[in-house]
Amino acid sequence: MEAPPRGGQRKSNYLQNKLYRFSRATWGVKPQVLKEIYKVAIEKYILYGVEIWFNKTVKISQKLIQIQRVALVQIAKTYKTVSSEALQVLTGLVPLDLVADKEVTKFNLFNRGIHINIKDKEYSFQDFDLVNKLDLLPWEKGGISWSMDSDPNGRFKKIFADGSKLNGRVGSGIVCLSEARDIIWKLEIRLNDEASVFIAEAVAIQMAVEKVGPTKEKIIIFSNSKSVLMALESNKNHSEVIMKLRKILLVNPQIKLNWVRAHIGIYGNELADLSAKNATTKEEVDIKVKIQKSWIKNQLKVTMLQEWKARWMSSPNSRFLYGIFPEVNTKRCY
Repeated sequence: MEAPPRGGQRKSNYLQNKLYRFSRATWGVKPQVLKEIYKVAIEKYILYGVEIWFNKTVKISQKLIQIQRVALVQIAKTYKTVSSEALQVLTGLVPLDLVADKEVTKFNLFNRGIHINIKDKEYSFQDFDLVNKLDLLPWEKGGISWSMDSDPNGRFKKIFADGSKLNGRVGSGIVCLSEARDIIWKLEIRLNDEASVFIAEAVAIQMAVEKVGPTKEKIIIFSNSKSVLMALESNKNHSEVIMKLRKILLVNPQIKLNWVRAHIGIYGNELADLSAKNATTKEEVDIKVKIQKSWIKNQLKVTMLQEWKARWMSSPNSRFLYGIFPEVNTKRCY
């Protein structure tokens, strides 16, 4: 395979020269369009096979910036004498070597089993929710139906489940009410900080079902998370928490799920929301769930932007532009 330092530059320049026919300094395709083409096509083309050939050497990093510079000049429609750091800030495009490093780190974690450190904490691929849908049996892919018909203020036994994220902590709250709307029992469960509100909502429903246990009594669980209910209904979501919850609900058909609108003063839902927030104040984590891949992707992106910002702050180039744009921003395009 030809790595960008050898053959990739020639190939990417060929593609960008084709675009040059449609865009010049004073006419042609808008910078925003060129930026989008670069992000979804040219950048992917340059970094093809990056997991194999990339290493964090000065030579490779400088070569990637050199390759990226051709696109940056074209997008910014500026003079060729402008520094690469300034072009990256003006176009809102992350330095290509940092993008490559992020992709390699992600590949090393999930495919090579190499541990990584984020915020002084070590993570391995075993910490993440990596369910292989090909390992699932056909009957494990069925959906769970839900409704919006039941009255959350009705005079019958009901359970409300909710999740919350507050000050970087995640909690699940469950409240069971009697026909007279008295609290029969409630649960406040703190999850590990890497969990999302989506997972907290799903865990709340799961804990409610497990608390009730096998019963012949018809019970309705109210949740204000339509995303969780739709995930349970769909056969495309294969996260570990959702799959486990599906299995439990399939053997407990008398337990029904109902969606309820949030923050409109429904008594039970407000109690569950309060319980979820109270759970975030607990000192110890009650349940540690597997981390979603989206979390690590977001953390790697944050780290990448921090490295870009530090590089921009310490660069001796384009200090006048730094006085105008001291912060880096991927949404910027001038």
